[in-house]
Amino acid sequence: MSLFSALFYVTLITAIGGFLVFCFTRQIAVKGVAAVMTIIWVVLLVVSSFMATILTRTLGTSPYRLIILGASTGLAVVFYLCLGLAVVSAVNLIWWLRTRQTDPRRSNRLGVVRLLTVIVLVLSLVTTGYGFARAAKPEVNDIELSFDGLPSSFDGMKIALIADLHIGVATRNSFLPMVVNQVNAAAPDLIIIAGDLVNGSVSDLGDTMSILAQLSAPYGVVVTIGNHELHSGAEQWITYFRSLGLRVLVNQGILLTSGTDSIEILGINDNQGTGNLAPDLPTAYQRVNGSLGPSDAFQILVAHKPGQLFDDDKLVSRWGIDLQLSGHTHGGQLFPFHLATYLQQHVVAGVHEFDGVTLVTTRGIGTWGPPVRVLADPEIPIITLHRSGHVQEKPEVG
Repeated sequence: MSLFSALFYVTLITAIGGFLVFCFTRQIAVKGVAAVMTIIWVVLLVVSSFMATILTRTLGTSPYRLIILGASTGLAVVFYLCLGLAVVSAVNLIWWLRTRQTDPRRSNRLGVVRLLTVIVLVLSLVTTGYGFARAAKPEVNDIELSFDGLPSSFDGMKIALIADLHIGVATRNSFLPMVVNQVNAAAPDLIIIAGDLVNGSVSDLGDTMSILAQLSAPYGVVVTIGNHELHSGAEQWITYFRSLGLRVLVNQGILLTSGTDSIEILGINDNQGTGNLAPDLPTAYQRVNGSLGPSDAFQILVAHKPGQLFDDDKLVSRWGIDLQLSGHTHGGQLFPFHLATYLQQHVVAGVHEFDGVTLVTTRGIGTWGPPVRVLADPEIPIITLHRSGHVQEKPEVG
């Protein structure tokens, strides 16, 4: 997040939150010092929360982890508090409009509204607490897919999909080792990391990320970069990940062989990249098969954002990609943000099919901003590929 973006969001959320609280204090007849202090509390909480997310990229040490966690968690509290206050305000307004002519009594309405306010405050704290605990426990999610064109030698191939780790100075030390152990325990044939691994520089997080070298699969580990690598020194991270033995695909591809069969894995950069780091699917094709156009091979594309499937006039579909693996969405992370995510990326999470391309979008593992997930559980998909006719039931797509 750039400084301009941070200031914009701080101003926007502070204005919205402050306005809602101001209106609400007037509605429930809270005046004077109490009203002013409530507004100041919301403003300070929003500002400190956004500052905490910025500090996760600028602090080189982690003694401030608990402070950062507490401050950034406050953003989720403010979000759910303001959402609840907006609902209660609507109830209050409707009640007033319906009864102002026939029942001028105000005390009953104010009493109910004040009670609802307390309930909203409690629920915002409980919801945030639940989401904080849930975000710390990613689970393995089995997905089975069937394809007509999958070579028979790759029938039953298992791919572990990792995305959106968002490791930063505030991440607890045991989190990434836990993820590595979960992935290795699933015994995948190939491990794919679809971007947004880090929130910080190599100098700050290199030692922490070194455990990725312990990921183990017969076909190795493939990495593509996401928008957060672009903000955190992408060139340095690419070099560092390769030093760990990971295969970073920067608009590149690799050929996986089994007997006389083969499949292609293509990796393109996030679409926020520019210059040498801009996404370039034709270059990835050329580098893996020497062709400037589509090939007949079974092809898997790794792109950080699911919406990249629709870039360049749906080039992914026109060039015959069979399967795209993506992350970025976090499943919305904080309900009901999934609605905004859907509008931006066309999908929130799960398995979908667009123009002949099967798209798998993971909710990812880590968090951005508040370390909280509500109705968007962290996951590690284990995708098993089948040749059509070998699976009784295909996964639901839509």
